Amino acid sequence: MNSIIRKIGAKIGRLAFIAIILMAAFGSAFAQGGTITIQGQVGTFPTIQSAIDAAPSAGTVIVDGGDHQENLVITRALQLMGQNNAAINPTSGTPIFINNPSGSVQVIGFIIKIPANQVGISYDAPATDVTHTGTILRCSFRGGFNSIVAREAQFRIVGNQFSGSAATAVIVQGVPGTTNRKLRVSSNTFSGVAVVGGVAQSVSSAITATDGNIQVDGNQISNVKNGVLVSKCIGKVASNNFTDAQVGMDLTDSPGLLAERNASSISAAFSAAFNAQAFTTAGLRLIRSSGSIVRNNTFVGGNSGIIVTQQSTGVTIEANIVRDVVGSPLGGGTGITVSVSSFAEVHNNNIENNAFGLQVVGSTANATNNWWGATNGPSGAGGGSGDSIATGVPFTPFLTAPNPNAGA
Repeated sequence: MNSIIRKIGAKIGRLAFIAIILMAAFGSAFAQGGTITIQGQVGTFPTIQSAIDAAPSAGTVIVDGGDHQENLVITRALQLMGQNNAAINPTSGTPIFINNPSGSVQVIGFIIKIPANQVGISYDAPATDVTHTGTILRCSFRGGFNSIVAREAQFRIVGNQFSGSAATAVIVQGVPGTTNRKLRVSSNTFSGVAVVGGVAQSVSSAITATDGNIQVDGNQISNVKNGVLVSKCIGKVASNNFTDAQVGMDLTDSPGLLAERNASSISAAFSAAFNAQAFTTAGLRLIRSSGSIVRNNTFVGGNSGIIVTQQSTGVTIEANIVRDVVGSPLGGGTGITVSVSSFAEVHNNNIENNAFGLQVVGSTANATNNWWGATNGPSGAGGGSGDSIATGVPFTPFLTAPNPNAGA
């Protein structure tokens, strides 16, 4: 019996030794790992691209784990699904290029490691296909120049994480000159690099959306130069949380846009870093966006709370909290500013503890029924002891207590 046991032990030892030799010889292949299959088909594939090429139109390629050093190209309708921390990690170039696909493409559940100066996912859809919807869901983007550049379709970019982008993380655009594409960027987390060693950086922004019907909501955005930049859009920017953004929301040439229940907080150290680089900080800026509504937001800190400027007429500013806005060597310090041939209805806001409450320059505003931080109303032209108000702006009646329904 003992001799049999010794023989079995020796055999196991030889097998273990062979396994070690194989691991040493093919370690990189084993390390990549990850089973690649096409849903509904038997067998596996050696690479993700080979599975993409073999998949039927609108089929599903499943990548189960592993670190895959590939540059993927998709040209037809497809669902590309990652499981168990599957990573796309090429040494150079764009990890995923979606080039005028014949139908909608979904990319779900991947870690995407982006080489320096590259785009993580480049999605160029056919401009003539009005039914096309591109979806990027529950992915983690790390590094690179841009994480996503998506053009000329409807897009859903939902539940992703973005960290370390050198420029703008998400650039999403419908068809230029129209707003008939739905552009949704929701429930994502953005961690930027806007200040390094106390020095403000000129890049590192979260979201740029142009030429579409937008729904930008529920995002967590921190330490970026710009939070959300919107141009030539309709729709809404709602329920986002901005922590240290040089401008939280910059809304341009977008009449009738709704900015609602967002929260912006800008620290003194963050503002000082940008002031030193000749930039002021602000919660929200409206430029040439008449008829827009700014409602139930909270703006704390920075050099400006809300700015309405450059022919933005018929703007409603209602039930917001604007407080603790401070001046800088470059100016600022005003909670709400209306300037350059603009007009705003400003009501039921809590405006308090700012260097200046409401400033109107070359424009007009109606500022009745606001709380100014004091029971006797605004100071300055108001004659009370609350935040200051500019001359010639109607402010009575005013609230004698804070509006409990104001803010995000």
